[in-house]
Amino acid sequence: MIRRFVLCTAIFCLALAIPSLLAAEHLESHWYQPNYLPSTQDAASRLERLSRQFSPVTIQGEKFFLESGYSFQNGDADKLGIHMVFKKGHAAKGFQGKWSWAGGSNASGFTPGKDDIVSTLVYAEIGYFQIWKVPDGYSTPKWCVVPIDRQARHNDILCVTHEEDADMLVDALATLVRADGRGLTPPFGMWAKPGSQTDYHRKLEQSGWSISAVDVEGPVADSGLRIGDIVYKVNGKPCPGSGTFFGAFSEAAQKALDGGNVRLDVLRNGVAMFVVLHYPPSDSNPEQMSLR
Repeated sequence: MIRRFVLCTAIFCLALAIPSLLAAEHLESHWYQPNYLPSTQDAASRLERLSRQFSPVTIQGEKFFLESGYSFQNGDADKLGIHMVFKKGHAAKGFQGKWSWAGGSNASGFTPGKDDIVSTLVYAEIGYFQIWKVPDGYSTPKWCVVPIDRQARHNDILCVTHEEDADMLVDALATLVRADGRGLTPPFGMWAKPGSQTDYHRKLEQSGWSISAVDVEGPVADSGLRIGDIVYKVNGKPCPGSGTFFGAFSEAAQKALDGGNVRLDVLRNGVAMFVVLHYPPSDSNPEQMSLR
C-alpha cells in the first residue's frame, strides 16, 4: 500500500499511485519555481492548449491512480477554482474539448456521465505545486503536476507527457491562483522526520528534524543537504519541534523565494555545520491580476 509523505504538521501532504499502486518513494520530486504569465487570458489559452494531452488521477482514500484511456472533455473556471471533466476513450479527431472562463457557464450546461472523471482545483486550498516524474516501465504520461494543498483533495493531479509541458502547466495554474489573490508558498524540497535524542546529543538547543528525502533538483538539492542531516536552526533560529521547524523554514523561504538565501544549521554525523539554500529570482513579477 502506498504511504503518505508528511511534509508539515496538518499543512502539506502528498501521495501518488497509478493502477498497479506505484509506491510514492519510487517517484522523483522536481522543484520548480513558477514563472507567472502576463494575464489570466494567457493562462487560459495555455491551459486550453495543454488540456488536449491531460491525463487525470483519481483518488481513493490513501491510494492514487493514474488513469489511462481518458481524454479531456470540458472545463470551466471561476473565482473559486478550475473544474474539468474527462471522458473514457480517446479524443475525437479535431479536438472537441472546450473551456469557459466566464465563471462556470459550461458547468451549468454540461452534465458529467457516471463513468466520467471530474477534477477540481480549488485556489484557496493550494499551497504550492510540485512536479513528479513517473518511473520508466509505466505507460505515458511521464510527468504529473501535483497541487500540494492545505485541505481535501479533489482528483486534482494532472499528468502530461513532457517535462516542459508540466512546467508550462504550473506557470498557468500559478498565474490563476495568484490572480485570485492567493499567495503560493515555497516548495519545501525535502522531507523530514523527528531526529532521535542521540542524534541531537541530548541538547535542547540542537533539537531538530532528520532529513529523510531531498528533491532531485532545486535550492535544497543544490545546497548539499543530505539524507540523515539533522536541521536544528533556520537562519539562526532554533526549531526543536515540527511546527517550529516547518514554520521557520516556510517563513524564511517565502522571504527568499524571489531571490535570496536561507541558512540551515545541521548536525552531520555528529559534526555541526551549515548549508545555504539559494533561491533565484523568478523571470516575472507581475502586478496583482484578477480573473476575467
